[in-house]
Parts: sequence; C-alpha cells; structure tokens
Amino acid sequence: MFSVHAIDNPSFESEMELLKQYGPDVDPVALEKIAHAFGDLRLMADEGTINYPYSTREAVNIVKHLQVNRFLAQPGLIEPLYFL
Repeated sequence: MFSVHAIDNPSFESEMELLKQYGPDVDPVALEKIAHAFGDLRLMADEGTINYPYSTREAVNIVKHLQVNRFLAQPGLIEPLYFL
C-alpha cells in the first residue's frame, strides 16, 4: 500500500538557509531573488494560475548550478528566473 503525506513548503527564512548551504559562494541577493521567485510560483500554483507546483528541489538545483558556474550569478543574469 502507498500512503500520501503532504509536506508544506518551507518558510522564506528556512528556504534561504537551505539555499545558502547549497550555494555558499552565490551572491545572497541572487539567493533572495530565487527564493522570492519560487515563493511567487508556488502562490500562483495554489491560485490555479499555473499548473506545476514548483518545489524547493528546483530552487536548490538552480543554486547548485550557480555554485558550480559562479559567473552566471552576476548581477543582471538572475532576473530572468523571476519570469519563469
């Protein structure tokens, strides 16, 4: 048998702490923009504006990518993520 368990998304503060652990060298402003963008995407999913409920896993994957490719985290290059 399978059992379903709903887990709430983390608070902004908790998500920021998690993202900092995965991207210690990523600009904190970029991390904040990612966390805010994903918060907005989740709200849009809750409201039915979009169908896919973006999770912290996707935010972490972006931060891990930026950690490895730090040149992408330069100011001006993270803004397109806000328009996902």
